[in-house]
Amino acid sequence: MKNLKTLFLLVLLVTMGTTYAQEETATNERPERPERSEVAILTAEQKEMLEAQKELIKANKEAFKESLSAEQLAILEDTELTAKDKREALRTSFTETQQATLTSNRDAIKALKDEFKATITDEQRQQMKRRAKVGKRKGTNADVKNIKDRKTRIQEIKAAKDRAKDRVKNNRKNGAGAGNGAATE
Repeated sequence: MKNLKTLFLLVLLVTMGTTYAQEETATNERPERPERSEVAILTAEQKEMLEAQKELIKANKEAFKESLSAEQLAILEDTELTAKDKREALRTSFTETQQATLTSNRDAIKALKDEFKATITDEQRQQMKRRAKVGKRKGTNADVKNIKDRKTRIQEIKAAKDRAKDRVKNNRKNGAGAGNGAATE
């Protein structure tokens, strides 16, 4: 009888503890955050303007790609050229029609951007600035800096290893390491 009471009490405590933990978790949950992008604070008209701008950019890119000659496509596919070299080679190979197309595309996109900027209220502008600041504080710039520091450090280590290898080779050539068995090859 005593074991039955103990068992019942133990089951009751476990059940109550689980129920309490679930209630506490439910109350501690954060409310869902709105979307991270500026789209969450924009009006329907502004969202449509952005979508139209994206579609125009996409259409312009496709139309421009269709106008590239075989030679220009070969420049794009050349794996020996760096991105900068490809860009310069392409620019020099553009026809007047292609240059005019690029200029008109840039002008059309700039006009759409200016039109969009004119519709943004001061409150929306402030909200966008706040979100941009929050994004900066989350370590995006710090992460980039850390990656650059790591790359620099790796390059320094590789350079030090290369110098050490060169010293060893020079010592072997000069016969300096003959006494300690390092020159046996």
